[in-house]
Amino acid sequence: MLWSDQPNRLTGIILLALAACTLLTIVFSIGTSDVNAFERDKIDDLLIDIEDNNGTAIVSLIFSILSNAVFGIAAGAALYLLLRDRNALYALFGLAFILAGSASLLVGDAGTNTMINLASDFAEGGPEGFDAGDPAILRDARSVAILSSSAQIIGGTAISVGVIAFGAIIGWAPLGAVNPPRWLGWIAIIAGVAGILSWLIVLGDFAFIFFAISGLGSLIFLVGLGGWLLMRAEETGAPSPAAA
Repeated sequence: MLWSDQPNRLTGIILLALAACTLLTIVFSIGTSDVNAFERDKIDDLLIDIEDNNGTAIVSLIFSILSNAVFGIAAGAALYLLLRDRNALYALFGLAFILAGSASLLVGDAGTNTMINLASDFAEGGPEGFDAGDPAILRDARSVAILSSSAQIIGGTAISVGVIAFGAIIGWAPLGAVNPPRWLGWIAIIAGVAGILSWLIVLGDFAFIFFAISGLGSLIFLVGLGGWLLMRAEETGAPSPAAA
């Protein structure tokens, strides 16, 4: 039977759009600066990088907001509807953490927007009484940078837990109305675990490897599942009693 379930097809489009926005956010973010916001003696370098790459920083912020406020929330809801017949508790668990993570990431986006403005103040002078290069701007920028980075890590951790929940359904749960390849579930679980371990970035740059694994795994999961939903024939097998 040819697949014609429009809600599932829409889910595939949402997942691919989220993957595209996430990838573009990462690319433009790397093009803005590679300074670790937690290094206290690097905050001036971070502001200079942001100001020198102002357009790139703004584009990265736009794609990040699209990812977190639009496609991320939509993807969580769509995955919940897609997989709830296979395990309702895990699906609800996944949706809850995706929503919580998206909210935290939006706090990080607000911090990024503040940093863009502080970088301009640091380069050109801020409000009356604050000259360019004023140490007070550096103090404020460090506080905002730590808050923004922490919100992003917390949000990423919450989303990682949600991804693990959805991955567990795909990888282990009994068959239901829609049954993506189980290896996609394992990819999601690996990406989620790596996302949680990315907290180690506060201890040193070595933990960047977990960011890389999490990002790559998440993109493979989103593109793989989104493409499968768009290209594969609909699975017509009835759900098992356990899934029901």
